[in-house]
Parts: sequence; C-alpha cells; structure tokens
Amino acid sequence: MTAAEPAFVDVAGTVPTLVIWGADDAVVPPPATGEFARDGVSVHVVPRAGHMVQVEAADEFNRLVGDFLRHLG
Repeated sequence: MTAAEPAFVDVAGTVPTLVIWGADDAVVPPPATGEFARDGVSVHVVPRAGHMVQVEAADEFNRLVGDFLRHLG
C-alpha cells in the first residue's frame, strides 16, 4: 500500500473519479490492472507517456478529460 492509496480509497466510488497514468511513468509506475477498479472510477493508462502525461500526450489527456466531464453531464 502506498502513502497516496488511503486517500484515494476514501473517495473512490463515492464521487466520479478519473485516473490517467502514463504507461512509461518511472516516478510512479502504473498500477497493476484492476488495482483501482471500483464503481465510479475510470482508469486509463496512456501508451508512450511518462510521469508528465498531461504534457507528453496532451491530445489524449485532453480527450480523456473532456469525455469524462461530458459523461458527468
């Protein structure tokens, strides 16, 4: 268990949650498949992106965030 995990577990499933990870993140490696799987949580691992996924894959990141927000209505 990581130091960040308890905070995530506290809210996951109670509010819609979007998790976007870079597949090549060397600072905080992507979680094992399903580690964050729970109702209300959308997890995306972006290929060919590292720790700065919002910069390294900006188009994909923005698409994922836009889709998530549109889904919330």
